[in-house]
Amino acid sequence: MPLPDAKTAWPPKPFDSAFQTMREWDAWYVGDPGTLQSTYANGSRPRTRPSQHRGGVVGAMSRFFWGRPIPDGQDRTRLHIPVAADLATTSADLLFSEPPRLVLPGDTKDTTRRPAQERLEQIFNTPENHSGLLEAAELAAALGGTYLRVVWDTASEQQMPFLTAVHADGAIPTWKWGRLDSVVFWTVVGRDGQSVVRHLESHEGGRILHGLYRGTDDSLGTRLDLRDHPSTEWAATLVNGEDAIVTGVPGLTAAYVPNVRPSRQWRTSPELSPLGRSDFDGIEGLFDALDETYSSWMRDVRLAKARLIVDQNAFTPSARGVARRSTSTRSSSPRSPASPARSRTGRSRRPSSSRSAPPITATPASRS
Repeated sequence: MPLPDAKTAWPPKPFDSAFQTMREWDAWYVGDPGTLQSTYANGSRPRTRPSQHRGGVVGAMSRFFWGRPIPDGQDRTRLHIPVAADLATTSADLLFSEPPRLVLPGDTKDTTRRPAQERLEQIFNTPENHSGLLEAAELAAALGGTYLRVVWDTASEQQMPFLTAVHADGAIPTWKWGRLDSVVFWTVVGRDGQSVVRHLESHEGGRILHGLYRGTDDSLGTRLDLRDHPSTEWAATLVNGEDAIVTGVPGLTAAYVPNVRPSRQWRTSPELSPLGRSDFDGIEGLFDALDETYSSWMRDVRLAKARLIVDQNAFTPSARGVARRSTSTRSSSPRSPASPARSRTGRSRRPSSSRSAPPITATPASRS
């Protein structure tokens, strides 16, 4: 793929729609509450619009917990649980729980291939390459795929090539039979107001082209010399008259690794279907519901602190593990057997034998 012409719309169609979906996945992956709010509210300024209460894409996204407008004067108390980030990290750890081993094709018993095999292991078995594979796997789980790029630096003390991971939302690929045929990597190297400076790196068979552009958020603008920006000065000394670096190999120095295929959203688009799908595809609503549940729970906890009712005896200091009892005026001595029993009404009951008999009046007998 040659470098695009000046004033080309960027990103080009249909990758603009794919990058919009990747921005939604990236918001869950990063986990910043402000980014989630602006992503689903379709704007950074909290406001209510009629479109948020209707159907369609805007209405559906606004009905998300993170898409609901926050009234003016109300504190933002929404909390986020980083389940998406943990999911991507766990996927990468499971995929590369052990460092992979590269083996040259051919008969392993052939002694003539041993020096080449040892050199390959020397180049590949480095901490930079192993960490690069973990990074690529985590990005693939979050964005649906990732690019691996071979990089070498002749000015470095370590005279060996190494791998770097390129994010899927920073590349424009072309496919042939579902395989990567060429790719343009792009990076924003400068921003001044509405002016955006981009560095484009096009990987083709046998060469790598470099270009510098000054434009806007949605246009490449005019092409600049590579010496006009500090981040691309190194490439100006290496490119030929066509702004290309000859690699000396017939194939590409970059590859694409999809996370999972097929892609449900873009299966009918020839340009987007090879991208693969994210581990977050289709479960964004579950992430949103989990954050809503956790935020509601913590809100109930905060409100419960103001309504907490505790017995006063619980605040009275006493021996460890023993509650202090209030002092009673009653005697703690056991009741003697001779003491009168009390009825349910609280009155003392006397034994029936101790009740006094009515007085008997004696009358004298009459004399006959």
